[in-house]
Amino acid sequence: MVKRVGSLGLSVILAAGFSFWINAKLAHAYIYVGSITFFLQIFVASAFAALFMLKAFWQRILGHISRFIVMARGTKKTTL
Repeated sequence: MVKRVGSLGLSVILAAGFSFWINAKLAHAYIYVGSITFFLQIFVASAFAALFMLKAFWQRILGHISRFIVMARGTKKTTL
């Protein structure tokens, strides 16, 4: 039931987004120079967040990769 409701919700959101995209008109607006630095700040913060997440979950990521390699080779797991 939850899967069905989630699928229906996603379909409605995608249909609404597509409808908005089709009906949108071009806007000729001035982009303020300060907004560029704002988007740059968002980009840099996202990059640092991604690096922090990589640092925080590095052991888990390495464990999944090593398990995948062990399954592909068919050998016993060795410690690092």
